[in-house]
Amino acid sequence: MSQTRSIVLAGALLLGLGVLAWQKAWIDPVRHFKAPDEPRGDTVLFVVLDTVRADHSSVCGYERPTTPTLQRLAGKEGWSTACRAYAPGSWTLPSHASYFTGLEVPEHGAHSLAAGGEDLGQNTSEQVRPLGSESQTLAEHFAAQGYETVSVSGNPVVSAASGLTRGFDEVRAPGRFGSWYGADFRQQLQHALEAGTSKDKPLFLFLNIADAHVPWAPVPEGLDWVPARPGLDWGQGTLWADFLGGRMAPAERSDLLAHLGDVYDYGVHRADGTLDEALVLLQEWNRLGPGSRIVITSDHGEYLGEDGLLDHGHYLGEPNNQVFLMSNQGGPLPEPISALAAYGLVRDGALPEPLPKVRAAAFPHAQRSEWTEGKWFTRTSAAEWHSEEKVLWSDEEGWAKGPVGDLSASAPDPDLAEYVNAVRSSGIPRGDVDADLFDALKAAGYMDD
Repeated sequence: MSQTRSIVLAGALLLGLGVLAWQKAWIDPVRHFKAPDEPRGDTVLFVVLDTVRADHSSVCGYERPTTPTLQRLAGKEGWSTACRAYAPGSWTLPSHASYFTGLEVPEHGAHSLAAGGEDLGQNTSEQVRPLGSESQTLAEHFAAQGYETVSVSGNPVVSAASGLTRGFDEVRAPGRFGSWYGADFRQQLQHALEAGTSKDKPLFLFLNIADAHVPWAPVPEGLDWVPARPGLDWGQGTLWADFLGGRMAPAERSDLLAHLGDVYDYGVHRADGTLDEALVLLQEWNRLGPGSRIVITSDHGEYLGEDGLLDHGHYLGEPNNQVFLMSNQGGPLPEPISALAAYGLVRDGALPEPLPKVRAAAFPHAQRSEWTEGKWFTRTSAAEWHSEEKVLWSDEEGWAKGPVGDLSASAPDPDLAEYVNAVRSSGIPRGDVDADLFDALKAAGYMDD
């Protein structure tokens, strides 16, 4: 072989190896581009397991093994768990706005609104107010500290239209529920890390994992703790409206609730599994080193037939508002506790002082009221939880007070009266419907034309 040919072949071989190396790096960016060389301990991770109620979480004693990942984390040194945490809002928008700003629902005003006029309970013109720009968000806080800020949400409400993603450098959310669950969510997280992170900066990462939110996936064969079931969805003119409208026979109602309980529990289990996949990916990226701050909670629960209700939002019963709160920093968590304390745990790694009061607000929903012929979703309400007692106010039924689950009529409660006034004032519409937010909520299934 001539010397010239040898040089050409050697060059071709080196070029080929270079192309293969480049292709491998392009195909496998997790290991070849943005991952730090050593585990970083300056990541702040805030996770909302959307729609997960405490009493259906095995980390809080539920008999089904729905949350093994949370149980594993809870058993680690330095972790604390509160199972009597209460979401500050009744659905996605108000609770997330509180978590991101540290403000109570009537302070930030991002929620569905009551109708104008004197009767705030009769909502005839649905409006929803996005989070305004008056208050600094967690993402803006961390960006000012030199962090890269990334949001990946399986819930389409966590988007620019709602104001919730202000301050994030990289934002990813689907157009509708049900499209970013499980492995799809992990893939979106990987893409977001590739696009929005570097080796050199600390990271603030927010994840909303929505596998427990309707539409619920089918339960597969082979699980020893839950029977196989077809998937389940809600919508106007479906089982949801028939159940709430009282148009179901007792046997049909019973069958629906059994089906609902199974697919919901499997959804919680899937959400816990998606969390595990996300944690594994972050470890592969060397983003969860010693010292990384992690806070996990939920934005609300889900009615599974209790009090004659289904779904979530617009009511303040325990199935809707009792969630869990977990953190690997900040010390023991008292109970009951407002899940709004997540704001201080995320921002500072410590519980805020003083602790926020354990209370929440809910507002009507005109379209859902129409779908149930005015039977449901017409009230403005507020609640406050104490060690062994709950106080509830609504503009339809007045004041009630007593042990959780056994309230009776009561006189106005001075500790809650000021908050109620703020809730009533916050529920009055100001200006026109936000078109972008309305379209986003419609795409997510919360609104209809």
